[in-house]
Amino acid sequence: MVLILALRRSSGRQRVDTGCFNYYWLAVPPKSVAELFARKVEPWFQMMKAYNDDESHMLATIRDALLPKSVSGEIGVKDAEKFVEKAI
Repeated sequence: MVLILALRRSSGRQRVDTGCFNYYWLAVPPKSVAELFARKVEPWFQMMKAYNDDESHMLATIRDALLPKSVSGEIGVKDAEKFVEKAI
């Protein structure tokens, strides 16, 4: 119950109290291994960032097109799906 209460703070987002890590040993790789790992995974992170940026831009474009029409009553939810299909 204490854990559940701790997770219910302000925004409702679940968090882990960083103090819990004081009780565990953590293996830290040598600097050379960490740098090699970073070089290997960096392209993947760049690819994910590019994809997320593209996705965010597309969603913002759809939002900007639909929101004014929806608020004004020009289109309803069913019409919005057709509008998006044409836009994509």
